[in-house]
Amino acid sequence: MFKKLLLSACFICALTCMNTSSYAQSEKVKPPKYTYKNAIGVKFSPFAVTFKTFMGQRNRAFEALLDFDNGFRATVLYEFHGDLTAQRNLKWYVGFGGHGGYYDKNLEDGISAGVDGVAGLDYKFSRLPLNISLDWQPSLELVTPETEFQAGRGGIAVRLAF
Repeated sequence: MFKKLLLSACFICALTCMNTSSYAQSEKVKPPKYTYKNAIGVKFSPFAVTFKTFMGQRNRAFEALLDFDNGFRATVLYEFHGDLTAQRNLKWYVGFGGHGGYYDKNLEDGISAGVDGVAGLDYKFSRLPLNISLDWQPSLELVTPETEFQAGRGGIAVRLAF
């Protein structure tokens, strides 16, 4: 799992380096703004449908996830974003939130709920309405037969940005 995350982070860095351009200081030519307001797509590990929307301030966002891993789980995250490049197409983010759902594993079923954290990188392509992100999403299950910490969530999201 660690090797996959490291490989994905290297891939994102390579994409960033290939996409960087320099702009002369001129009043007529301004660097393009690579931000987006909303994005919808899929996330892998575990498979989930994801929707992200930025609020009035461009450095705060809500992200909603619905995944289907041994049942279903709905997660809502509040995220703080910061720029890593001058073009504002690569951002870091951290956040927190909560989840709830229904699980069915090992011949047991029931409801689950807990709190989540998230930390990752978010990249918006300059000439495509495409956004990708790589994150780690640890969670603490509070409403299950056993309270447990889950560190294995997170992955790569691919979204259509609009």
